[in-house]
Amino acid sequence: MLVYQIPTNQELNILIQEYVIQDLELVGETILPFQEYDTDFVLWDQLDNEFGITAAHNMNSDPVIRKRPGSTTRQYTPIPFKESELIKEEEILRARRLGTLGNAINLDFEVTRRLRARMGKDRLRAEWTRWQALGGQLNIAENGVAIQETFAVQTYNPATLWSNTAAATPLKDFDAISLLFDGTGATAEGATAFMNKKTANLLLENTNDQDIHGLRGPQFISLTYSVEEANKILTARGLPNIRVYNAGYYDANRNFQHFMPDGLVVIVGRRPVGERVGEVALTRTLHKLGQDGQPAPGFFAFIEVNGRGNPDGNVDLAQLGTNGNPKIAITSGFYGGPLLFYVRSIVKAQVS
Repeated sequence: MLVYQIPTNQELNILIQEYVIQDLELVGETILPFQEYDTDFVLWDQLDNEFGITAAHNMNSDPVIRKRPGSTTRQYTPIPFKESELIKEEEILRARRLGTLGNAINLDFEVTRRLRARMGKDRLRAEWTRWQALGGQLNIAENGVAIQETFAVQTYNPATLWSNTAAATPLKDFDAISLLFDGTGATAEGATAFMNKKTANLLLENTNDQDIHGLRGPQFISLTYSVEEANKILTARGLPNIRVYNAGYYDANRNFQHFMPDGLVVIVGRRPVGERVGEVALTRTLHKLGQDGQPAPGFFAFIEVNGRGNPDGNVDLAQLGTNGNPKIAITSGFYGGPLLFYVRSIVKAQVS
C-alpha cells in the first residue's frame, strides 16, 4: 500500500516552538513581547502613577500611612486568530510524479513550508494588533468578529502638520511631546519615535529655518540631512530618537499595508530597565494541551486528512480515497491580544 508521510501534530508543535523564537525583524515584539497567560480572558492591571513623597516623621509618633497607588483592571475576550490552508488532490498527485522511495511519498517539505508561511502570517497578525494598541484603538471587523478596544495612550496634535514643510515645527513638537512624559514613570530621553519612511521624509524635507532645518551643521547647509543627523539634534536636546519602521503585509487585495500608517508617529517612553509597557497575551485554546491535560496558551498548529485528525503522520491511499475531494488541511493560529500596562508612557501624534 502506497503511504504518504507528513509530520505528526506533535512534530508540528515542536516546529512551532522552534520557529517562534526566530527573529523576523518585527520591531513590535521588542516593545510588547509575547507572554502566555493561563486564563480565558486577556486580563491585566493598567497601573496608575506613584504619587507623593516621603513625609517628615515625628519620632514620638507612628509613621504617616499613605495609600498605595491603585490600578484599573482591564479585560476583554481573547481574539481567536485561526486559519487553514489546503494541500489538494492535484498537488498530492503532482508530488507523486516527483518519484517515490520505498513505496512512500514524503510530503514533509510541502507541509513544513506551508507551516512556516502560516507561522509568519500568525506573527504578522500579532504585530498588527501591537501597533493598533500602541495607536490607541484595536478595531477588528471581519469574518463575523467585531472588536473595538480602546487604549488610553496620550495624544499630541501639532499646530502645523509636517506636510507643510515650510512652516512645520517638528523640533518644537518633540519638545512639547517630551513634557507629556512628566509624572508617568517614563522619560523622553532614551525614548523612541516610531514612524514609517514616508512620515520620516516629511521631517527630513522640512525647510523651516526657525526649527530643525535651521539647526543643521554648516557642512550640511545645501544638503537634506539624514535620520542619523536629525537624531544627533534630538539626542543633544534629550528628546526621543526617530526609528523608521516600514514593515507591513499584503492584504487580501495584494495591496501593501504598513503597520505604521502614513502620518502617524508613536512615541514609546523609556521606562526603568526590565519594565515593559505591555505585552501580547497568548491565552488558552483547545488546540493546545498542557501537561495537566488542560487547555494551554500559545501558538498552535495541526493537520487534518479529509477532515479527520492525523495522530501518526501516515496517510495511506485508502484513507485519502474515502473522500470525494481528498485533501490535507494545515491549521495554525493563536488566541489572545495586546495589553498595555502603562498607557501614559505612550504618545501618539498625527503629524500629517
